Amino acid sequence: MADEFRKNEIEVMVTDSPILFKEEKGLNENRNEIYVSTSKIPFHDNNGKVIGIIGIGRDITDIVRTREDLIMKNKNLEEVNMLLEEHQKKILQSQDELKGFYEQMLEEKNQLRTLIDNMPDRIYIKDRKSRFVIGNKHIAKILKVKSLDDLIGKSDFDFHPKESAEEFFRDEQQIMLSGIPLINKEEHGRDLEGNEAII
Repeated sequence: MADEFRKNEIEVMVTDSPILFKEEKGLNENRNEIYVSTSKIPFHDNNGKVIGIIGIGRDITDIVRTREDLIMKNKNLEEVNMLLEEHQKKILQSQDELKGFYEQMLEEKNQLRTLIDNMPDRIYIKDRKSRFVIGNKHIAKILKVKSLDDLIGKSDFDFHPKESAEEFFRDEQQIMLSGIPLINKEEHGRDLEGNEAII
């Protein structure tokens, strides 16, 4: 297990790309084997250099074992497919719950607040209507708001041209409807000086 974990973590740091919601085996506090949905995200210093990773694991043993039991007990392929689709929905619901966990963690942990404010990336969380719930200092500077409080509750339509804001809104709504992340998409935006930039 440790060799596999290390291999994945090195891959994240070398490629500067996250691994999201990977199913893998792990151990609980009693050293019993469990299944975990793991996300590993590159961690950058102030110069944008990858200096480590941020890792989050969620126990999905019940979901995995239920899925395996259903496969063994059901010979009818159509019935198995239907049940697997239901479990896929449960996994997507779990991802929504994980998002809620992230929001709670951000509110409770001052260290994480400090971390995101010192990262050179635009970091934010939005609600179901694509309104800002949380943002870091870098995105506040880009959007030219005096404080992070001026960002909360607003959307991209308050800061960007209509055409750009509509594109951002469509992408975000698609992510929330499908549960599928959007990774490394190039978009038109603005830099700290207000000039057009590819982000």
